Amino acid sequence: MTEDQLLDLLRRCQHDFLSGGEMSHKLGISRTTIWKHIEHLRKLGYEIEAQPHHGYRLVSIPDRLIPEEIRFGLNTRWMGQKIVSYEETGSTNDVATKLAAQGMPEGTVIFAESQSKGRGRLGRSWISPKGKSILTSVIFRPKLLPSQASQITLMSAVAVAKAIEKQTGLSPQIKWPNDVLIEGKKVSGILTEMQAETDQIRFLVVGIGINVTVPEESLPENAASIHYKGAGGTVTRISLAQELLRQLEAGYDLIHEGEWENIHQQWQERSILTGKHVNVRCMERQIEGTVTGLDPDGSLLIRLDHGLTERVVAGDVVAVR
Repeated sequence: MTEDQLLDLLRRCQHDFLSGGEMSHKLGISRTTIWKHIEHLRKLGYEIEAQPHHGYRLVSIPDRLIPEEIRFGLNTRWMGQKIVSYEETGSTNDVATKLAAQGMPEGTVIFAESQSKGRGRLGRSWISPKGKSILTSVIFRPKLLPSQASQITLMSAVAVAKAIEKQTGLSPQIKWPNDVLIEGKKVSGILTEMQAETDQIRFLVVGIGINVTVPEESLPENAASIHYKGAGGTVTRISLAQELLRQLEAGYDLIHEGEWENIHQQWQERSILTGKHVNVRCMERQIEGTVTGLDPDGSLLIRLDHGLTERVVAGDVVAVR
């Protein structure tokens, strides 16, 4: 905790120097301990200038998803009060699932700079160069039936879109059920995994990947990165991660306040498929028709060519014209 307090002192002094003696007095630790903490912070990537007779000043913070930096100025009530960060892990969803099973509270967040076994829907892999994306998983314990779990996934897609929009000024859209696109290219994907009993959800883990500064040549043809879609250098991973957690908290609270219709409406306003003629690969079937909207239970509504409407609970959707 002392290191957090030291960082807080340096931040609050902005670009002014703070003497070792003053820090020692305020934190109740020795100057030698101050120096050791400063050296550790430098190893983490913090640029801290030291001048004899003046002390220390914080010059810059690293472009890393460090829990202390994400919590600083986060201003949420319960989301992100517990943050775990990894330089590399197999999958943030796997870590979150293990922690949730051990009783970690709702709102616990796991970040990683890179994943060796990142995955998306339907067993697909999610690959991202180190330090270029937001790779995170969040633990939820909703008071919902298992059949209502899709509300959390759809809310999360809205939260991602709103966070990107607020931080960059770009206009993200959502492709059912859980892809966030900018100018028709995927910048974010969501994977929800659940442990439940017949009549209750034990916990949900929502995994979110957002391409922030991933070079275009490292991405599939249908994917993009926020940085290369007009945001330029106006967004940092830390500020975007903070806004994402704020939006997730706000959206989740709406669901628990009985305002699912509010989220449902926000999702429909951002839908890129509504009105499009699509082909859906659903299990061993293929369905073709025009998307008319989103059912309140999260199913995609498709008007078939003969006029009937079909609800699609899961599948891959491709716009054909």
